[in-house]
Amino acid sequence: MRRKDYTLSGLKVGIVVFTSLIILIVVVFLLGRRGGVFSTYYELRARFPKVNGLVIGSPVWLSGVSVGYVSDIRFPEKLQSKELVVVMKIKTRYKKYIREDSRAYIETKGLLGNKIITITIGSSGKRILQNGDFIKTVPPLDITEFVSGATASLRNLQQIIEDLKDIGNAIRAGKGSLGLLVNDNRLYAELTSILANLDRFSRLLNKADSSLGKFMRSSELYDNINGVVLDVKNGRGTMGQLLHNQKPFDKINEILERLDRIIAYIESGKGNMGRLVKEEQFYNNMNDTLNETRETLKEIKALIQDIKKNPQRYFRVKVF
Repeated sequence: MRRKDYTLSGLKVGIVVFTSLIILIVVVFLLGRRGGVFSTYYELRARFPKVNGLVIGSPVWLSGVSVGYVSDIRFPEKLQSKELVVVMKIKTRYKKYIREDSRAYIETKGLLGNKIITITIGSSGKRILQNGDFIKTVPPLDITEFVSGATASLRNLQQIIEDLKDIGNAIRAGKGSLGLLVNDNRLYAELTSILANLDRFSRLLNKADSSLGKFMRSSELYDNINGVVLDVKNGRGTMGQLLHNQKPFDKINEILERLDRIIAYIESGKGNMGRLVKEEQFYNNMNDTLNETRETLKEIKALIQDIKKNPQRYFRVKVF
């Protein structure tokens, strides 16, 4: 009888210990996953085109502080949207910090690549998001697209390096203008000569007794130029009178007006010059007259040449 009572007591103790362990595990789980057994939550939702490994139970952070967890990830009811709906449970005491201008985005935590949702704090003048509201999101960075872009950039960089290598080989071989510039000794000699000439020129400028040195250092030239400018400004000399006296300009304008009237008179067809310009018959008569004169001069020239050759044909001298 005593042995049976001992077995029954041990069974009761085992049941109590096992139940206590279960309760302890549940409490620890709730404390670790939810942030407290007695905390109250409200629900926020977010739309993402892809979640990149985010799972139910992933933590939700508000500016680096854990404030909730992901309770559900739902596919769209209509395929037109093509966006997943992520449901988040947020502790009610942080509700006042999440507003209309807050943003939710998925990021990676730690070296193992665990995904979390981070929410930014909103502005004081914006509306507080209520239970069931959708928060605006930032699309997550696709590491595959990033790696693909980096690979393409590396390929382009490799191609650029190959091109630079080809250019360097061409330069070393003396090909092209740059290759000749690097490898041709004559060009180096010419550049050395130019530099030497520039050095001599600078030395001449620095010498006070040379013509260039006097030109650069002496203030006499500056004073003379300044004096000429003052004379012109004050109306002295020919240039000064030309700039300050209105009569030469009036005379030039008068001459231009006369030329304009003459040109207009000619264009109207008046006078010999006008008829010469406008009337074709007058031009033809003038042309015929010039041609006849040219022919007459040719005949006179031929006659003179014949007289020189045969004077006896035209002149007879009688001797008594």
